[in-house]
Amino acid sequence: MYDTIVAISTPLGMGALAVIKISGDFALPVVLRLCRLEASHSIVPRLATLKTIYDSAGDILDEAIVIYFQSPCSYTAEDVVEVQCHGGSFIVQQILDEILSMRDIPIRLAKAGEFTQRALLNGRIDITQAEAIAQITHIKDIATQKLLMRQLKGDLREFIQKEREELMEFLAHSEVVIDYAEEDLPSNILSSIQEKIADKIFASERILQASSSFVHHQNGFQVAFVGRPNTGKSSLLNAMLLKNRAIISDVPGTTRDSIEESMTLNHHHIRLVDTAGIRQSDDLIEQEGVNRSKDILQNSDIILALFDSSEPLQDEDKEILELLRRIPAESIVIVLNKSDCEVCIDREVFSVYKQVEISAKYGKIQPLIKVISEILEKKNYSTEIILSSHRQLESFRIMAQELRESQVPLQEGELELFSFHIRAAIEALEHIVKPFCVDELFDVMFSRFCLGK
Repeated sequence: MYDTIVAISTPLGMGALAVIKISGDFALPVVLRLCRLEASHSIVPRLATLKTIYDSAGDILDEAIVIYFQSPCSYTAEDVVEVQCHGGSFIVQQILDEILSMRDIPIRLAKAGEFTQRALLNGRIDITQAEAIAQITHIKDIATQKLLMRQLKGDLREFIQKEREELMEFLAHSEVVIDYAEEDLPSNILSSIQEKIADKIFASERILQASSSFVHHQNGFQVAFVGRPNTGKSSLLNAMLLKNRAIISDVPGTTRDSIEESMTLNHHHIRLVDTAGIRQSDDLIEQEGVNRSKDILQNSDIILALFDSSEPLQDEDKEILELLRRIPAESIVIVLNKSDCEVCIDREVFSVYKQVEISAKYGKIQPLIKVISEILEKKNYSTEIILSSHRQLESFRIMAQELRESQVPLQEGELELFSFHIRAAIEALEHIVKPFCVDELFDVMFSRFCLGK
């Protein structure tokens, strides 16, 4: 039997409501005493009830909504009671202190993530769902939301189970051929397995590629601004953020280091990076900023290359075009700024790239916003099974590697070695939903939760 635990589940501070969650065998007795009620039947399970909350001296602390979730029909699969009191730090803390002062009842403050940990240990959810819950509170875009909702629903667990069953089928066929080598078995058993293994490796590599990209982009897609000085990079940053974040000046080299800001664009979280203007300079500090700008380009998902359309192409513009040739064209958008002026630039040199005309100074950037949104939409992962954590990714990589290593012994008829690799692949798959070092993993994973979760 676990201790009964309690925690404030809502952020402290001003608000309409605050929620205190209690889980364990003594959850209901605690609330009955808090409300000065005699019998348990005075609180009906799963029915929101208005109750008066008292302290030990009989003074009223608050009026609150009390909801009782009877085991096993609760988040933790234990008895759970939620007390929804008025918001603000003072009242909710008073109620929490009153609960913890009940010395004759074994109740304590919950550790970070302990409610979800109990849900996992009690079989209410599996570890992939627990990981999804941990990430849900950090969602920053709609693609991540959709993926984690699918994982919370159990899609990943079902996928892993299906993959495991298919690998078990390979193993069973291999063992049959080993044990009944003298029997008249179908001649195409091993060739059929070879084809299925190859297909599975191909599918696994797609999943790994998409999942690695997802994990990498959990903090948002990086959008970098690049251009020579005075092409309007800082003006564009300010226009997109709708605030004066970057200093604007006619003096070249004003931005000497990168400036990073975050925003949400059509439900996608992006990180905007305004880089130092790229040019030759004797100033060591400015030159270091230029070198950093070049490094940022290599790690960005979208590059907005700004050119002043009111002037012919400059030598520094040509240097930037040389840098862009080392980067996939689909990641680059040529932004021709100062569309409010006469166009003097030769657009033919940008023919392999997407091109957009804007006027950052006057905030006319909607065509660019549309292009960025279209690129982000193509980076949607919602149709794929996605592994959302480094732990899941590593286990799946091991599975895929074991499948690759099983191919040669299968082709050469060394079925004992083939079976060894398939068993290792199955073990790696099972590790995604049932890790072996449970205690150590739980300590690390649940420490990242907030209290009351």
